[in-house]
Amino acid sequence: MSLNDLYEKMESNRKAAKLLEEEGLYDASCNRFYYSVFQDFLFLNKKHFGYVYNRNDGGSHEALLNHFSRKINDLNSISHDMRARIGNTPTIIRDIKRMRVKADYKDDRIAIKEMEEIKKKVKYYESLHEEILKILI
Repeated sequence: MSLNDLYEKMESNRKAAKLLEEEGLYDASCNRFYYSVFQDFLFLNKKHFGYVYNRNDGGSHEALLNHFSRKINDLNSISHDMRARIGNTPTIIRDIKRMRVKADYKDDRIAIKEMEEIKKKVKYYESLHEEILKILI
């Protein structure tokens, strides 16, 4: 899949997440929000950190998060505070994934309050993404 295709897929999933939320379909919205964040993060890592998935690194999602953590730790040009802040990105993605797992596999449904929390985490991810881009560009 090309980087452009990946980016378009991410945008489609983000749009779908918002539409599903508007319709009160919170489980499906949570799923699409997670995958839009994951695809956005994958795009960033492929484009700026040369990420290529290797099956020997474990599951594709954890392999990507671990790759990013290694790359950020290798950046000597950023402050300790900045490294700590953007180094939190994998934690935020894991938090969103936990909610996606609940939405997809648990008997409980995603409630409005949880949907608001997911959207806050997505917004926080977006702010971290912007900070990462400022460092890289």
